[in-house]
Amino acid sequence: MKETLEVNNFELQLDQSAKQFLADAAKWANFLAIVGFIGIGITLAISFILGVTLFAMSDDRIIRTIAGELYGIFTCFCYFVIAALFYFPVLALYKFSKNTKKALEDSDSGALLTSFQYLKSHFKYIGILMLSIMILYGFLILAFLIIISSR
Repeated sequence: MKETLEVNNFELQLDQSAKQFLADAAKWANFLAIVGFIGIGITLAISFILGVTLFAMSDDRIIRTIAGELYGIFTCFCYFVIAALFYFPVLALYKFSKNTKKALEDSDSGALLTSFQYLKSHFKYIGILMLSIMILYGFLILAFLIIISSR
């Protein structure tokens, strides 16, 4: 038996309280995005400063090895990767905020749809990132247990 599903187009109506909730969410998203961008900038600055400092310390007699020079470069690279990983969800949060504000000001359903797409992207990216970190922690714990049990 074949069933057909009829989808009716309907217009979603937002009452004043729903619009206020969205406006408040957009304001907080904008605040968090700005703080996120500042945090990313600070992370990049620390990356550069730490990389240069550790690389310069490799000239010291105590740490004068190729490993000392590589440690500074590796540390700088790790901080840069961390900053890059958090750039995209912060950008999606910022775009959600701006599109939601535009949608509410202009009663633009297209902008509201776009803002929800950015919100979905933000949460999807954060979810995948958290899942990846949990898997990495699982591997690290497993490796630690294998090393401990082999002694």
